[in-house]
Amino acid sequence: MKLLLQQGLSNTGEIGANDTLTVNAATLENHGRLRSAESSLVLVTDGRTSNQGKLLAATRLELAAAGIDNSDGTLGGGEVVIDARNRRLNNQRGVLFARQDLKAESAELDNRAGSIAVRGKLTLSTGEVNNEGGLLQALKSLDLDTHGQALHNLHSGENQGVRAGTDLHIKAGALGNGAGVVVAGGQARLQVNSLDNNRGRILAGDDLSLTSDSLIGKGLLLSHKDLRIDVAADLEQRGETAAAGHLDLRTGGRFSNYGTLVAGAALRVTARGLQNHAGASILGGDVSLSAGAGQDFINRGLIDGVTTRIQAGTLYNLGSGRIYGDRIALAAEVLHNASQTIDGVLRAPVIAARERLDIGTGVLHNSEKALLYSAADMSIGGAIGSDHRASGRAREVNNTSATVNADGALTIAADAINNRNAHFEIADESKPGRRIINYRLVGSSDFISGEHARIVHKDNGQIIAAENWRAMGDEDNFRLLLPSAQSPFDGQMFGQWIIYDGTEQIQRTIVTRSAPGMITSGGRMNLAAGEVNNYASQFIAGGTLAGDNVNGTAIHNTGPLGRQIVTSVGTAVKTYIKSHRFKADDRRYESAPYASQTIETRFPLDVSATHEVGSTRDRTPRTPATGPAQAPQGTGKTTDLRAPAVDLSLPANALYQINQSSAAAPLVQTDPHFIGERNWLSSDVLVRAYQDRAGPAPGYQRFGDGFYEQQLIQRQIQEATGQRYLNGFSNNEAQYLALMQAGLQQAQTQRYALGIALTEAQIAQLKTDIVWLVQRKVTLADGSEQEVLVPQVYLQPSNLRVSGRQTLIAGNEVVLQSVQDVINRGGTIAARGGVTLRAETCAISAAVSMGVMSVSQPPLISSMPVASSAPMTS
Repeated sequence: MKLLLQQGLSNTGEIGANDTLTVNAATLENHGRLRSAESSLVLVTDGRTSNQGKLLAATRLELAAAGIDNSDGTLGGGEVVIDARNRRLNNQRGVLFARQDLKAESAELDNRAGSIAVRGKLTLSTGEVNNEGGLLQALKSLDLDTHGQALHNLHSGENQGVRAGTDLHIKAGALGNGAGVVVAGGQARLQVNSLDNNRGRILAGDDLSLTSDSLIGKGLLLSHKDLRIDVAADLEQRGETAAAGHLDLRTGGRFSNYGTLVAGAALRVTARGLQNHAGASILGGDVSLSAGAGQDFINRGLIDGVTTRIQAGTLYNLGSGRIYGDRIALAAEVLHNASQTIDGVLRAPVIAARERLDIGTGVLHNSEKALLYSAADMSIGGAIGSDHRASGRAREVNNTSATVNADGALTIAADAINNRNAHFEIADESKPGRRIINYRLVGSSDFISGEHARIVHKDNGQIIAAENWRAMGDEDNFRLLLPSAQSPFDGQMFGQWIIYDGTEQIQRTIVTRSAPGMITSGGRMNLAAGEVNNYASQFIAGGTLAGDNVNGTAIHNTGPLGRQIVTSVGTAVKTYIKSHRFKADDRRYESAPYASQTIETRFPLDVSATHEVGSTRDRTPRTPATGPAQAPQGTGKTTDLRAPAVDLSLPANALYQINQSSAAAPLVQTDPHFIGERNWLSSDVLVRAYQDRAGPAPGYQRFGDGFYEQQLIQRQIQEATGQRYLNGFSNNEAQYLALMQAGLQQAQTQRYALGIALTEAQIAQLKTDIVWLVQRKVTLADGSEQEVLVPQVYLQPSNLRVSGRQTLIAGNEVVLQSVQDVINRGGTIAARGGVTLRAETCAISAAVSMGVMSVSQPPLISSMPVASSAPMTS
């Protein structure tokens, strides 16, 4: 059936045919129904076609017009071909459908609240497209080309948006996907000039490829396989971009991530400068991030991968920054791992590897409570090789009031390694004068302490205390008895001597603040450096600490020295026996004031970390000796180093989180992104075993989880012994387990109560080193206090050879081979095994600089010349 009209056709009724229906007219206005019940419908108009009714075909529907208005209308068939002849196709609230394929060409497509849905393939070749609240859907593939014009896919509700059952290809100018949905069951390929994906979703069941000059918006980009993004300009990623497979993001400008990038396999970002903001995360299997030569990478968020590789001109890991990986390789000309104050709270960043950490850099700055950590080996050099291992030498490695800690071996290769304490502050403290009694024999210049000599009655043996010397009165039978060490005669007595009775004032240096640099390893530590400077800080290796055959090496182990000035003022009383011819002899006294006597001594200061703001602690060190090392009285620490102090301050490092929501979980928890599925040994072992033997224990909250507890144990042992491990151990976990098991055995025989600290008497009875859980109060950020269970180390005196509170270079063995100098001033070089020093100049002067070397075997010192008057303990 054919209708050939010179004029327009206006239909409000029904025009139908069983076979092909063909309509040719000047215009078409349809409010009724035109249909081919069993065949095709062909509509051709010279002018505009308007359909608010229904245009239907059983098989093929062809519509060609100079502009098509299908608003509120329905148009469909088996296969549909639409040609708007470079005019507008308006499908507002309309329905275009095809049981097979649909192809439409127009200068503009308005599909607001409309529906274009086909069971086959949908091909749209058009200009600007407005699909706000509309549906463009194909059960097979969908191909949309706007020829450089915009695609507005806004506010997609349920079953709206752009949806392809298989592959999707969009080629457009600006793609506005604000709160919109773009979905492909198969591959999705988007080629646009710009993309605004604010609150939008772009999803692909297979690969997703996006090419754009710019991309903005807080939305979702998701591929169930691989995802590739190419952006020419700067890119701000504020939403979630995820791929189950590989994710490859490239931008010709700067990349700023405020949201989440995640890939199940490899994740690669290439840009001219990168920034991962606080709260943002980049997560993947093989994570590779390149900021480009000479460009900055600033990280305050989370980066985590099975392997994590970063390349930048300058890498900043700041404040809340966390960089994790099983294996990490960082390449940068300069690397800053530094804390920041955020909302008035200091936050320190972390770079932590679960297996291995490699850093290749020209200059490394690790500062202000920042942490470089590896659960196994760590290597720091000047570059990263093709094997992703550190090679060559850095120019400088600066560890300033921060921590470098490898549980395995640690290698640092650099022209200069500087381990410094940036917050070492001291003050002079004056203590109230005390009475002091000294004696001096007439004709001698030596003073004798009243605590060592005795005033005795030569006939009846009466002893008068030094402070009661006036009780002698005029009795001539009292004598001054000197110990044999003070006289060539055993127990020689003197009838005349001078008594100095006065008071002393002690002015002494105390440490008010300290934040030492800590460089530690569980295994061997190799310092391949031109110069090593250790100021008020510590190097501690669980294995051998070595500086091997490096030309030009100089070792400077410099500890700050304190000063004690003792000034005494009083009365000098000469006492003697006056002989008489006609009466009994008597004792006489001649008094005169004695001038102030000043004695000044120097001593190395305690550099261990202070944790309370404004705290003042006396930091007198212990000189290594064969007896137990003792902390000075009045330190605010546990007096006896057999029970070393536990750091109860809440950690500022981003590796840890504070849990105040559930007392059933530890207060301090290690970041689960780092821990993963590993179950770190904790004091739960001790608690459960104690309950099995003694019944229910008090339900106190644990201070830290297993990882944090092991760090606490490590620090206690280092402070008490100056070594990474107790003798016989080579890893933290085995040591912790053995100490807890020993604690349980002691508890069974000595009836320790869980949560109760050991008394001095109980400590004195220890036959082995142990860990016991004690109840302590921790101050939270808001000033409130929380009672927690803390693992406390208790040690036998035999383990306390060297205090770990001083400036220290220590290892199981220490081998420093240098062609220049080994200068140990105010510090300690300590080893359980041997110390080997080879240098042109080896200056270790106790008399001048209080340098100390402590070894269990005789040291080997080979140098020309040698200046050494330091004590050697063996």
